[in-house]
Amino acid sequence: MNPTHPQDLTTASEQILAEGEVIELDGDQALVRTHSQSGCGGCQSQKTCGTGVLANWLVPQAQNEIWVDNTLGVQLHDSVRLSMKKSELIKHSLMGYGLPLIGLFSGGALATVLWPSSSGFSEAMTAIFAFGGLLLGWWLPRKVWVPHKPALHDALLKEKQE
Repeated sequence: MNPTHPQDLTTASEQILAEGEVIELDGDQALVRTHSQSGCGGCQSQKTCGTGVLANWLVPQAQNEIWVDNTLGVQLHDSVRLSMKKSELIKHSLMGYGLPLIGLFSGGALATVLWPSSSGFSEAMTAIFAFGGLLLGWWLPRKVWVPHKPALHDALLKEKQE
């Protein structure tokens, strides 16, 4: 067991996997482009479902690019699989979505405590504090929290054409 490879650290059921292509190399880093996948991609009703049509309209063929440590020695245009522990993905989601929402509600609640009357001024302050809490909840993780990047899980074999 080699602890430097992420596939050896956890079982497959504890990981999120995504396939991509190496599009750039820079020293010991590789830039990998992955294609976003939604739950609608596998559904046979995606062309007639409102959610599927809306998803395709808003994010047509979304691609993500991420720099990862080139621990496997992959080359340009290699197909690779990235991995990340599910618990890390949950932390990313909480920092990106949960903390701003907590800030929004906390800011609004604080303003309600400070200005309990239902005047126009107190409502304006509630909106201002809620928005301030939202911005604080968005800004704070970006300045304090260091997210874990996905890691190269393995290189995928290319089919030989003859």
